[in-house]
Amino acid sequence: MAPEKNPHAVILGRKGGRARNAALSPAEKSRIAHLGGRPPTYRLTASGDLEKRVSDHWITLEAPYDEPAKAFLRRCR
Repeated sequence: MAPEKNPHAVILGRKGGRARNAALSPAEKSRIAHLGGRPPTYRLTASGDLEKRVSDHWITLEAPYDEPAKAFLRRCR
């Protein structure tokens, strides 16, 4: 038999899970919120080139690269 949870701790945890503040609101509405706040690693340019993020800048990948990955990014646009 599992031990019973402390009802006061349950209420406190429930209040903490519903917490909202000024920093949370824009983050949950952002485009990368579905990634947990992480910026994308790869992106497609308007011309169809595949780029990869390296620290704070983007580098264009030369062929041969993973064509299925490029097709996936094209579908997710």
